[in-house]
Amino acid sequence: MEFEELRNTWEASKSRSETQLKDLTMEQLTAILNERKDSVTAKMKMGIQLSIGMNLFLLAGAIAILISFGADTISLVAGLTSAIVLVMSVVFAIEQYRIALTLDSGSVSLRETLMNRISFFKVGYRWIVKSIALSGAFVYILGSTTYLNLKYGQIVLDTDDIIVNVTAIILALTIGLISNTKEHNHYLAELESCLSDLDNKKTTFDFGKEQAARRRKYIYLAVFGLMLLVLMILYFWKPF
Repeated sequence: MEFEELRNTWEASKSRSETQLKDLTMEQLTAILNERKDSVTAKMKMGIQLSIGMNLFLLAGAIAILISFGADTISLVAGLTSAIVLVMSVVFAIEQYRIALTLDSGSVSLRETLMNRISFFKVGYRWIVKSIALSGAFVYILGSTTYLNLKYGQIVLDTDDIIVNVTAIILALTIGLISNTKEHNHYLAELESCLSDLDNKKTTFDFGKEQAARRRKYIYLAVFGLMLLVLMILYFWKPF
């Protein structure tokens, strides 16, 4: 069986909830496992790129707040704190992306390559997940800071305002962490499954679980968006 034919067989098998391909030669098994490994790796790199891009965008927003509204104490604290944390996040994400690009350096076997990726997912990429979740909180902080300054010229927070804002930030962090951690665990399990399949000289693929993981992420994001919208309505359009 040629590689393209083997790949087509694997792709066609995704229409079933779970597929197990047996009686493969080592070369055929390696080809399929490399395909699965590369798919997870591409998503991992995309996640790091997303983290860098989002944090750079937010960093620009934090700097704009410092320049435009720095005379306001709350705006100064929000902008400066955000800028410091975002710079650290960008530097860390760039370093992790550099490491991700060199994961295969010196690897002499598929097993070693898989083990390198699993190790990276358990340590470096876990912090990238936290960084992505943190971005959601900064979107709210910087967005609300800009809105209040444009509308009122300054920020004055009473007890109710503080409760609403803290709740919104906690929600942003919680939903972001839950959503991205589940996706991280799903891809880590896929890499570990590849390593197990290599040991057992067979391959399994559960497309249903992958679809379920995507659906869960969309649901978490939708719930977070709805809750954040309600909080913003209660906060920004409340009667004075």
